[in-house]
Parts: sequence; structure tokens; C-alpha cells
Amino acid sequence: MADTGFKVVCRFDPALDPEAMGSSAVRRFRETGDFAEAQFRDGMRPTVFHCRRLKVSEMQAVNGYATESDRLSAAFARGILRCEDLYSENGSRREWVRPDPERPVASSVIDATFDFGEVQEVGAAIYGRSILGKGRPAAWPLPDTSRAAVGALAYHLAERTLEQDASSAPSKSGADSAPTTSG
Repeated sequence: MADTGFKVVCRFDPALDPEAMGSSAVRRFRETGDFAEAQFRDGMRPTVFHCRRLKVSEMQAVNGYATESDRLSAAFARGILRCEDLYSENGSRREWVRPDPERPVASSVIDATFDFGEVQEVGAAIYGRSILGKGRPAAWPLPDTSRAAVGALAYHLAERTLEQDASSAPSKSGADSAPTTSG
């Protein structure tokens, strides 16, 4: 299969600037993963995953797994080629290249190199594009792990907004601030 491959930026990469993109571009990006219109925060670079579609035999092996999470991890292990600007534990950025292009990436390498959410989301992109085939729209559903992460992110943002609103609210006067007397 002579496939030139494709690039993936995780839909919730911290370098993405959704306010600069606008709601329709954000929606298109989250639905398709096409980051042609993506805007990034000043001074930040996204982690870019270079991937390829899976061969029929690889898809058969991937579909042999019982759970969605295992299928997406297996798709990632077979379809990831390299990674630009991958965060390291010390906070620096580096490039990662697949050790052996003829074999799936070992789970020990995946565990030591990537976050679980990245593996699941990029695995979903690889799986989806492998099913859809060449030249078809590149849309795939968010894996369960990403849907859970979105829920947690929304909860954190709402919680932070409530805390900011509470701290910026004018102080009450009158009964709330009257001295108490004990009697």
C-alpha cells in the first residue's frame, strides 16, 4: 500500500487556540481532525503525530481485540510513524521515531512515551481512516476516554469560573457584616 500517511493533532492539545479559531472552525476540527484551519497560541507548538492507514491484515488483528480501548491502542501501535514536538517528562520537546517500521510499537515503548489519552485519540484517527479508505472524509468518533476527558475539562472550567465569580463578587454589607454580640 503506497500511502503517504496523514498527520493528527489531538483535539484538546493545549497549543490550540479555540478563541482565535472561532466556533465553526473548532467544530470542524473536532469533527474531522483536519487542522488546516487550526490556530495555535503564541509561542506554543502542538504535538503532531505522523500516521499511516492500516493494511487489511493489520485491521483484522486490531479487530480481534474485545474492547474499544484495546482496539485503539492496537491501531496506534501499528499506525504511528513518528511524532513532532512530543512533551518529555522534564518539560522539553523532542521528536520520536518508530523504532521498527515492520513491527507494531511495543506496549512498553508506548507506556514510556505517550499519554493514554493520546494513544486512544490518535488510535481512533488511525482506525477511522483505515476503515474509511483513501480520499474519503476523515471523520471519526471520539473514543470513550476522550469523551470522559472532555467532561472532566468542562467540569474544571465551570468550577474555575464559579470560583472566579465568587471571588470577584462585591462584598455584602449590612446584616452579613454586622458585629455579633453574645448575650
